[in-house]
Amino acid sequence: MECRCICVCIAFTAIMFPIPVETGNILILVLPLWSHVKPTLTVATSLANKYGHHSTFILSKEFANKVKEDNTTSVIVPEAYKNFSVVAKDSIDDACNKMPPYFKFITIVNNVCHALLSDEALFKVLQQQNFDLAYIDNVMIADCFTVLAYKLGIPYVQLGVMHTPVRTRIPFMPSVHPAFALLGFLDEMSFIQRVVNTLFSVVMAVSPQVIFPTDLVATYVPEKPFVPLEVLHRRTAFHLVDMDFVLDFPRPLMPNVAFVGGVGTEKPKPLPSDLNSYMDSATNGVIVASFGSIANSLPASRMEILISVFKKFKNVKFVLRYENETKEDGNILLMPWLPQNDLLGHPNTKAFITHCGSGGLYEGLYNAVPMIGLPFLTDGFYNCRKMVFKGFGISYDFCKFTDFELSNAIQEILDNPKYGVKIKKASNIFHGQQGTPSERSAYWIDHVIQHGGDYLQTPATDMPLYKYYLLDVLLFITLVTFLIIWCCVRSIRACCRCCCRSKIKVD
Repeated sequence: MECRCICVCIAFTAIMFPIPVETGNILILVLPLWSHVKPTLTVATSLANKYGHHSTFILSKEFANKVKEDNTTSVIVPEAYKNFSVVAKDSIDDACNKMPPYFKFITIVNNVCHALLSDEALFKVLQQQNFDLAYIDNVMIADCFTVLAYKLGIPYVQLGVMHTPVRTRIPFMPSVHPAFALLGFLDEMSFIQRVVNTLFSVVMAVSPQVIFPTDLVATYVPEKPFVPLEVLHRRTAFHLVDMDFVLDFPRPLMPNVAFVGGVGTEKPKPLPSDLNSYMDSATNGVIVASFGSIANSLPASRMEILISVFKKFKNVKFVLRYENETKEDGNILLMPWLPQNDLLGHPNTKAFITHCGSGGLYEGLYNAVPMIGLPFLTDGFYNCRKMVFKGFGISYDFCKFTDFELSNAIQEILDNPKYGVKIKKASNIFHGQQGTPSERSAYWIDHVIQHGGDYLQTPATDMPLYKYYLLDVLLFITLVTFLIIWCCVRSIRACCRCCCRSKIKVD
């Protein structure tokens, strides 16, 4: 009895007076694009609600207004991000031209990186904050974020939408694991694809400077030892990857890597009354179409084809993000902005037409809505291929689809239940995981703050390339093999000479 009373007292004390856990001060560095900002917002919310950590965002003014500043969140708007969104949208005004907009975007981001790292006033402000950790947007064309964290002398955790095993020194086989998502290869590759994948992985491993800038550390952190960008990337305390095996493919991971696909997904919220009435009145269903924040920058000719196809399905309603005002055009509701996730969560939503950005793809999966992919940028083509391979929908190139193809795709999605069945099963698997993706992300960030991440690091992080790929061992084995063969050949020749001499003497 006395023992039981002691246990109760201890439990009561633990509940009423918990041992304080050190709260962290986190710097969040993210490209000022909504598709990149939203996932970090959900993680910051989880960090504040569960662990009490404070987050400071570096954002453009456009997105600073979307962050509610309080005792757990604050925002700094640097000069480098001024007009970033406008310039970024201008870079893809014609997403269907011969010059891929991705390469234009690289130039823009590179200029922003230099402006960000050269902003001494910003650096002094950040230094005074005494951050414990940086939560970095892992975009390969924006590796300046790791340089800024290195300059501040703080550990960093990265969140990226792409899994690049060559950069993170994760063991992989080029025969079944794509080296780079932008190649668009799946795990089942043809012979030519395997050749390209192997060669590309070699280039990324041997000459990363061909792909990534090399002067940032030397230029902006001269007071510290020079560290190549690819090494800074590998020294990440923990890698969070916005991918999930239910939508991607099985592959080996290291202890400091976690897949947290759908990190920006949330439970759908109630729709505004007018929009909810529109959705409820659609007895034959609604198809939601959205191409993200750059919808108005897409070629008008392609959007006109899209709208003309929608008008053929008079019994079906459509909600399309396009133009600068809300208006109804027959069976189409045009909106400058739409609550995408909330619309996908409505029971009358039958399909989702998307450019297959990572966020939209996971919102479709979260709400179990079959998809029609019309990609035109970066990882969209790879994401759409995965989506089609998994049986969740149909895909065509945004710049090449015809009205006949799109009409057939819509009709197929509406009539064939197989897409709904497959994505419903995948959605159940997705929801059946422990915790939400943002909660799992917050857990690992808190873990690094409390315990560090060094014990999770592989020795391969700082290993020379020749040692990592066993080039010295292969050279040694080759030399030994050559020496053995040479000795054998010499021995055989010597034996042959002896035999020949003996035969001559006998004769």
